[in-house]
Amino acid sequence: MKYVKIGLVVLGCGVLTIALSACAPRQHERMQKRDMMKSQNDGPVGGAALAVLFTSMDRDFDLRVTYDEASEAMAAHWDRIDEDGDGRASIVDISLWSERVLGSPYALPNYTMFDRDQNKEISRVEFMDRLNMEFKKMDQNKDGALSRKELLAASKRSSGPDDEMQNRGSSRQGNGGPGRRPH
Repeated sequence: MKYVKIGLVVLGCGVLTIALSACAPRQHERMQKRDMMKSQNDGPVGGAALAVLFTSMDRDFDLRVTYDEASEAMAAHWDRIDEDGDGRASIVDISLWSERVLGSPYALPNYTMFDRDQNKEISRVEFMDRLNMEFKKMDQNKDGALSRKELLAASKRSSGPDDEMQNRGSSRQGNGGPGRRPH
């Protein structure tokens, strides 16, 4: 009798576990839903993460990131993402890149923002177009380069739930220094 009760408890736990796992959404589906909610913003995204990314593209250390420097660096980033050279990146590839380069797999822009045709694969064109669009939005004076002042302003821009939490209480933006190109 004792073993029958134990067996029924074990069986009941097994059935409950199976039922709960069948009802629960998968991890990637939860990530996808959250990322879709974050991607609703069509303005400059991922302020701090993108500022860090573009700052790292300053190849000649003149404290400005030119469009040419950024384009060259974006192509190098794509080559690291697309290791097999098939011209496509998966959701996992972009999430790993985001974690390595932007600091978090959930940093913006995320894979849903890159995947314009929503086929669950990111092409080189989609990747480059999104980063080029972000560069142009951050280039406030339209001189073809991102100054430290523009990068600082972008880093303070709230663009999603995570950024909003970081920026809470800092409603004023500093002037970011002179932002001049050295002669």
